[in-house]
This record gives sequence, C-alpha cells and structure tokens, in this order.
Amino acid sequence: MHPSILNWAFQPTPATGKLKCKHIFHAVVPQFPRQWQSNWVDGLESLLFDIFSRTDNMGYESIALPVIGTRKGGAPIDFVIDLICASIDKFATTKTSIKGLRTVMVVHPDKRVVDTIEHRSLKATQDNGNSYFLSVVDREKDTCPVCMEELASSKLKQLYRCKHIFCKTCIKKCFIQTPACPVCNMVYGKLTGNQPDGIMIECFQNDINLKGYKKCGVIKIFYSFLDGKQSQGHPNPGKVYRGTKRTAYLPDNTEGQKVHRLLRRAFEQRILFTIGSSRTTGKEDVVTWNDVHHKTRIDGGPARFGYPDPGYISRVLDELAAKGITEE
Repeated sequence: MHPSILNWAFQPTPATGKLKCKHIFHAVVPQFPRQWQSNWVDGLESLLFDIFSRTDNMGYESIALPVIGTRKGGAPIDFVIDLICASIDKFATTKTSIKGLRTVMVVHPDKRVVDTIEHRSLKATQDNGNSYFLSVVDREKDTCPVCMEELASSKLKQLYRCKHIFCKTCIKKCFIQTPACPVCNMVYGKLTGNQPDGIMIECFQNDINLKGYKKCGVIKIFYSFLDGKQSQGHPNPGKVYRGTKRTAYLPDNTEGQKVHRLLRRAFEQRILFTIGSSRTTGKEDVVTWNDVHHKTRIDGGPARFGYPDPGYISRVLDELAAKGITEE
C-alpha cells in the first residue's frame, strides 16, 4: 500500500448501555485515493474479511455493517456495495462450519441504498440430529443400569453419543429432570445452570504471546460478578453471596478461538460459574468456578494456572463437552 495511505485497522469492544448488540467493531478506513484505487480496494476487502472472520470466531451469527468508507472524501456508494458483496461471497466460500456468522445486514439511512443490497445470508446446513436415542439392534437382551431389569432389545434405548443403554421408561424419566446420561453425565440438549448475573468481556491483544504459542496474540477474558442475594436453585436461597472478578487467557489461534466461542456459550447458559465454597479460600456462599478450568496467568505453567501447558486446550474442551457445550 502507498505510504500516504494510513494502515487499515479495527478493534472489537463490548457494547454498553441500552445497545442490543453484544460487540461494536471500530474500524479505521483511509480516505479514498483517486490515484491508488487498487490499493484502497485491497485494503477494504482485507478489512471486511478480517471483520467477518473475527465475528465468526467469536461465535456470533449476525453482523450489521454500514456502507463503510463512503462518507465525505470516500468512495462511491455503488462501488463500495459491490466490494461488500464480493467480500461476503469470498468469506462464505471459506466457512467450514455451520456455526458462527450466517447473516450480514448492510445498513444505510437511504432506503434506496438498502434496497440494492438487503440482507445477505450465509448458507448453512441445519443440524437434523433431533433425536438423542438410538434403537438397540446388536443384542437380544441387556440390563438397564437404572432399574436393573433385564429387558429385550425392543424395550431398550441407546444414547447416541456415550452409547450407554437403558430401558425406554427409565431414560425418558431421567431426561425429564436433567438431559444427561445417568451413568457418565454426558449432557444431551441444552443445559442451563445456576450461575448468577454477571458480565463476560473479551479483548484481543497482538502485543502479548503466551508461552508455548508464538506470534498469535492473546484473547483476554474478564469475568465480573457483583455481590447479590441467592435465589431458587442456589445452595441458600435468600442469603447474600459474595461476587468475584476473574481474568483468563487463551491463545488467539484456531484452537483458542474455538475454546473462546464455547466459553461464551457456556457463560450464556449459566454454567461457567456457580455459588458455593471456594476451593482456594474455603469461604462459603461465594461465586466460584464450576468445573471448567481457566488459565488465569500467562506464565507459571500448570502449577500456577498458567502457560505453557500443552494439554490444556484438550482438557478444557473435554470439560465443556461434559456439560454439553460442543460445536457438533
């Protein structure tokens, strides 16, 4: 790019106040140059692709986008709309998962401009695995581990992920209370926990690297919970609990971005934290981790809850999967 054109950049920040969105991307777009148009086009396409990729990696399904770069001294609107459409199409061809970004909405105060582009949806295949139970066909009889009765295969059902077998009556009763395997606790469906109200904020730092991960930057996650009063589903309803603030770190690479997406989903399902006894201080009625381990230091190794720890990503994915949080 020509040296007179400033660097393209964007930074996601959490939305605050009454805004209904979860994040806002602040983008820096250089003035449209008449004589170096090809460099400007390359810059805008790269910026849009990076914004779409970051949105997708954060696990969000939609983004609202202005006709960027068309204000005073900017590019012609029709020209930028064509670039936006091309960038959407380019990004859509790179998606390998049905999760993440699926809809890009282009907004503009002039309805005639909006009508030329409308909503662009990224095609995604819907998961049709609605049933958790499989028929048992490879044996004549088996014993249900809940009621301990030996039954014919026609009266048995097998859970499709963990493969444990139960009688139809028992497993259906169990799933009414908790959608999890009574033997191994593998979660099926969406589990909602008793995590109190709090916030999860993330930022992305390219000037820091975790030990064991070179030149990929860091995803820094902040959790904050105020003091409050316990409600139904907590150990001592009506009693005051103490809040907490925690900071966690992930590598900003493919693996770390996946864990970040799943942690966000687990937080929204209220299963990352709970109210109970602190394992480190022994205090009662405090907000504490709920069996999904986080790295709270950038160094120090496993003994100090930091990096390097080559097995951490695999372990935390297993912990999240045990709570039904996966990308499958």
